[in-house]
Amino acid sequence: MSRLCAALAGIVACCVLMSHSGWAAGDIQGPIEVVGMSVDTVGLTTNSTVSISVLCWPKQFTNVTARIVPDSGFEIISQPKEIVAKPKDDETMVFRGVIRATSRGIWRVKVEGVGTWSGKKEVTGDNIFYIQVSDSLNRWLTATEEAALPHGKVFLRKGSKPDSVIYTPGLKTPKPAVRDSLNKHRTGRGKRSGSFNLIGSIYYHDPRDPSGWTRPAVSVSVEVWNDNEYDNPSSSDELLGTTVTDSWGCFSLWGLDNYDEDGTADPYLIWRTQNDSWTVTRPIPGTIYQWYSSMIIRDVRDDFTVDFGDDFFDDNTADVQAMWCFQYINLGWNTAQSVGPYPDPVWCYYPSDSAYFTGGNIYISWTYADAIDVVNHEYAHALMYQGQGYAHHLPHACSGSGHQILNSSCDCLAWTEGWADFFPLVVTPDGKIDYTPVGSGFPNHVELENNTDPGFQQGPAVEGRVAAALLDLWDTNNDNLDQNSGNPVSFETLYTWGLQYQRDSTFWEFWSYLRNNELNTQQIALGLQSIKNNTIDFGCTSCGNANSDGTINIADAVFLIAYIFAGGTPPGDCNYPNGMGDASGDVKINIGDAVFLIAYIFAGGATPHCQ
Repeated sequence: MSRLCAALAGIVACCVLMSHSGWAAGDIQGPIEVVGMSVDTVGLTTNSTVSISVLCWPKQFTNVTARIVPDSGFEIISQPKEIVAKPKDDETMVFRGVIRATSRGIWRVKVEGVGTWSGKKEVTGDNIFYIQVSDSLNRWLTATEEAALPHGKVFLRKGSKPDSVIYTPGLKTPKPAVRDSLNKHRTGRGKRSGSFNLIGSIYYHDPRDPSGWTRPAVSVSVEVWNDNEYDNPSSSDELLGTTVTDSWGCFSLWGLDNYDEDGTADPYLIWRTQNDSWTVTRPIPGTIYQWYSSMIIRDVRDDFTVDFGDDFFDDNTADVQAMWCFQYINLGWNTAQSVGPYPDPVWCYYPSDSAYFTGGNIYISWTYADAIDVVNHEYAHALMYQGQGYAHHLPHACSGSGHQILNSSCDCLAWTEGWADFFPLVVTPDGKIDYTPVGSGFPNHVELENNTDPGFQQGPAVEGRVAAALLDLWDTNNDNLDQNSGNPVSFETLYTWGLQYQRDSTFWEFWSYLRNNELNTQQIALGLQSIKNNTIDFGCTSCGNANSDGTINIADAVFLIAYIFAGGTPPGDCNYPNGMGDASGDVKINIGDAVFLIAYIFAGGATPHCQ
């Protein structure tokens, strides 16, 4: 992989659809090639026909076919059929198979041409293309688009299993956390005589991959230090430079000073769970997790490129679990920065006694070190905290309230917790919140895309309902509860206006603002149906339920009197012309509606109704 990193450092662009022809050893002299590919309609759960053009040379091949290599992100509906006869001269054979995308992301699809040489040897040639499945774009990527992909988020190190990524062009890269000593070195002493370059890569084992795949350690700070132990006289080691790993887990630094008291530099590396956007550290004594390179390179020559090769974090210690947290925040950071402002910086303390957010910081216990949704739930609170520009706010009525995802708490707490539940559903769009304890082997999760739990309480005071409503406003997977899947609300809109504390302390306030300022007529109508289907209906079962608690009683009459005479909270409107306080149906809200309710409740009067 370090050779790959070295190659990447010098490559500006590459071309997809280049054939990777291969042929067996021995007496075989010619290849079989995949010379072209195409795919028709691409979409989530849509059958897509893949056309594969195969060329054999020389023509001694028989039993020629093509095949689609299984991978995650899509399922193979049918493989191409085999052609037994020998191919004719200059004949390009076209094979067709069918795949179906099973999740959103950018997916690498590998195809192979396969043939038999003289009945004895199998020869293959392969090629790749990429399909993109998202809310707004469903297609196969051009060569230019593929060249710009953040490849490290698409591939795993071992095998060919890809990792889902929502592709956003022009992703920003976190900067390294540069120490003051390095700044002084740069501005003070300047570059000394002679220089050298340095490359390498770093990987870690992720518990989401039980088969042992390792993933690139992305956005990790890399420090290059000069070892002065053997100088005459010895002195403190000196920081030569710092950078961050890219999406391949690769790093490179150029033009480093090649000088110490003993001649030339003796570099070694320190990796840290830190950059200028987020940091993972120990609660006590608050030290940042760090790893040292497995070697020191002695007496580097001028103009030489030092290759530190591949290093791995593959044990199950607290240090590697901290790397899990660091990488999960990286995914959340990518999602947030692609659409709007994001917190900068955020500190995550691991391990803590529980998973929570307070004072601008994230705390994750060892129990949830491998729970990507829990980490990004707490990161979402950091988004709200800094997006609002003040201490994470809950109205007084919610202060000190406990919460559970399926149970009722209060509207304001349900809103903040529900939005924080929604955010990880965008980072890993599988419709569920996972909270698997470390080492349990049994994935625990709460399904929010289509939850059938009879204990799932209803209404805007339930955080799971808030998250489900936001999810159905955004995603395009219609589970029969989200009628707006054909005209969804963008994540950018839900993100940007979900952080506006001045008008968004409850889901109702958020929806009211969104409806009045950001959505078109169809999005309003269909979005309201999705919200109602998730029982965030504000008591829309009937008019007269002025306080939106789902029942009509004397509290609604008191609520109306407070609104009319004391400037209290207005009744919910549910898209009715004059709101749910209009119990009498005269398209007005006045004392007559309170009298109407009292007559209905205590004297068997007419049933409240809306116009």
